Amino acid sequence: MGQQTGDIIIDEHFARFGSKSYALDKINTVDVRAHRTGGFMWVLWAIFGVLFALAALGNLANGMSGGILLSFAIAALFIFIAWRGRQKANTIWHQLILATSNGDAQAMQSTDHDEVLQLRAALEKAIAARG
Repeated sequence: MGQQTGDIIIDEHFARFGSKSYALDKINTVDVRAHRTGGFMWVLWAIFGVLFALAALGNLANGMSGGILLSFAIAALFIFIAWRGRQKANTIWHQLILATSNGDAQAMQSTDHDEVLQLRAALEKAIAARG
């Protein structure tokens, strides 16, 4: 009996996650938790982008040609950074948590919920098989 997925190996005695190994008879419970990454820093980048764009439009409306292209380029850069930050802020990470007598340990995390659930099921099956 054994299952291997990448650098994760579950056999009759151990669950190995990369360089860490957990004895199956020492694992009390297996849990899956989800959390969202990022924060709202992207909002600040968006505000700076809008301010630079407004400054460039103001210079354009007043007939001042100096720095308009640079202001639009900086605005585009800030807005791009905000867009990428917003995408990252929407990422949901699923963590596989092993509860042992020493406390909780995060065994792995992934954005693929099904992968984490399949790994939890494999661990539970291996623990149950030990009796």
